[in-house]
Amino acid sequence: MSTKSKLPGPALRKIMLWLLVLFLLILAAGVAALTAVGRESRESEWERSCQAIEERLKSLDNSLSSLNLYLADLMLTSTDVQDILTQQDSQKRNAAARQLQANLVAHGELIPGYYNFFFYDSQSGVEVFCYDSVSDYNACTRLRGWIREQAQAGAKISSNFLWEPVSAGKEAYLLQCNQLGSAMIACWTPCNLAFSFLSGTVPSEESFYTVLDKDGTLVFPKESEEIFMSGERDKWGSYSREFTMRYGDLTLLVVDRPSGYQEMLMLFTIFFLVTLGIVAGFAVYTLTYFQRYIQQPFQRLQDHVNDFASTRKEAKRKGFAELNMAMAAFDSLVDQLNELKIEQYEEKIYLAKTQLEFFQLQIKPHFFVNAFSILHGMAQKKEYARIQQFCITLSDYVRYLFRDGLSMVSLEDELKVVRDYLDIQNIRYRAQSALGEDIPPELLSVNIPPLLLLTFVENAVKHSVEDLSMLAIFIQAQPVHQEDGDSIRLTVSGNCSGFSQEDLAELNAPEQNLPSSDGLHVGVENVRKRLSLMYGVEFQLHFSNRGESSVVEIVIPNRPDLHS
Repeated sequence: MSTKSKLPGPALRKIMLWLLVLFLLILAAGVAALTAVGRESRESEWERSCQAIEERLKSLDNSLSSLNLYLADLMLTSTDVQDILTQQDSQKRNAAARQLQANLVAHGELIPGYYNFFFYDSQSGVEVFCYDSVSDYNACTRLRGWIREQAQAGAKISSNFLWEPVSAGKEAYLLQCNQLGSAMIACWTPCNLAFSFLSGTVPSEESFYTVLDKDGTLVFPKESEEIFMSGERDKWGSYSREFTMRYGDLTLLVVDRPSGYQEMLMLFTIFFLVTLGIVAGFAVYTLTYFQRYIQQPFQRLQDHVNDFASTRKEAKRKGFAELNMAMAAFDSLVDQLNELKIEQYEEKIYLAKTQLEFFQLQIKPHFFVNAFSILHGMAQKKEYARIQQFCITLSDYVRYLFRDGLSMVSLEDELKVVRDYLDIQNIRYRAQSALGEDIPPELLSVNIPPLLLLTFVENAVKHSVEDLSMLAIFIQAQPVHQEDGDSIRLTVSGNCSGFSQEDLAELNAPEQNLPSSDGLHVGVENVRKRLSLMYGVEFQLHFSNRGESSVVEIVIPNRPDLHS
C-alpha cells in the first residue's frame, strides 16, 4: 500500500519560489519609488530656495550699485566735500562736515538695508560718520579706526565698484571705499544683516551658508568654519551651489545637507536592493540547479524504469521464460548502446559549445580596460559632454558584445558595431579616423560569426594609435561562386603599418597555434578557432600586405544550413 507524500511537488515549489521573487521585486520597486519621490521633492525644494536666494542677491546688488553711484557722485560733485578740502576756516569746514553728515543720514534712510558711512580727510583731520540703528556701535567704531589707519598709511582699501568682505574682530562687513586726494569716504554693512534673508530661504535646518572672499577664505559666519572645513559640501547626498554678485567681490556658498532620516533611508534602500539582488540571484541559481541536476535526471530514470517494466510485461505474454530472458538481455544491451552513443554525441556537442563560448568570452573583456580608462581620463578633465556621447556609443557596443555568443549576426549589424568602435576611439584620441565600405546591398543580410570584422579593425587601431587621425580602414564584401557552393569574401584593409615578414609567416602558417600567454595575436587566434569550430575546413583566412597597407581576407560559406 503506497502513501502519498505531503511535501509540495517540483512544480508547486517552482511556483512558490517565483511568487516569492515577484513579491520581493514589487517591494523593491515600492521602496525605490518612495526614495525617488522623496529625492525629487527635495530637489524641487532646493531649486526653489536657490531661485529665492538669487532674487534676494539681485536686490542686494541693486542697493550696492546705488551706493556706488552715490559715493562717487558725492566725492566728485558735493560742495560739502569741496568745502572740507578747500576751506581754510575751521568753522566753515565744520559746518560743511555737519551738512555732509546730514546728507549721509538722509540718503542712508532711502536705501533698503543697514549701511554705515565714514568720511575722513587725512590733511585736515576732519571726520564725518553716521551709523545705522541696528549695527553694533563698538564694532563699527573699531572698523572706522582700522579704515583711518589704512588711509593714514596710504593703503588702497578697495577699488573699482566691488564691495569686499572684511573682518573686524568677530564681525564681518561688506566694505566700499572711494578716495580722492587726501579725502576718503567709506560705506559698510554687516554681513549678518546683509545676508539675513538666508535664514528664511535655506531649504532645511541642516542647511548652512558661508561668505568667501576672492581667495576662497571663509569670512562669515565664523561658526560655520568647522562645518565648512569638514567637507560637508562634498558629502554624499548633499546639494551645494555657489552664488556670485556683480558688485560684491565674494562668493556665497549655500549647502543643504541630508537629514539623518534621509541618510538612513538612502542607505536602507541601497542595502535592500543589494540584498534583493543577492536573494533573487541565489533563488534563480538554486531553481536552475535543482531542475537540471536533480529533477531531470530522476525523471529520466523514472521513464527508463517504466519503459523497461512495460517491455518485459508485454514480452512475457508471448513466449517461453528463456526467450523472455534473452529478449530482456538483448533489449538492455541495445538501450545501453543507444544511451552510450547519445551521451558521446551530447558530450562532443557540449565540448564544442563550451570551447566556442570560451573563445567568445575571451574576446569580450579585451576592450573594457581601455573603456574605463577613457571614462576616467575624461572625468578628470570634466569633459561631461564627451562623457555622455561616449557612454551612448559604448552602450550600443556593449549591448552587441553581450548578446548570445552562439548566435550569428548579420553583416549589417557587424558593420554598425565597427562604426561604434571607431567612434569610441575617435572620442578617446580626439581623432577623425575614416571608414570606407564597399558592400553590395544584397550581402548586408548575410549572417557571419560575431566580432569577425571587429577583431581586425581593433588590430588596425592598435597599430595606429600614435596617429589615429591618419587611419583609414576599408571593408569590402564580395560574393564568390564555386562549384561546391556559394561563399562570401570579406576584406579588411588599413593604411596602418603593414605586417612584418615574420608576422606573415606565423599568421599564414597551415597549423596556426600562436602562444597567447604574452597577449600577442589573441584576437586572430580566437577568430581562427571559432571559424574552425563553425565551418570545419570550409573557410579561408589570409594575411598580406598591399603597399603600406595591411590586408586581411576571410572567405566563409554562404549557406543557410551553416548559419542557423
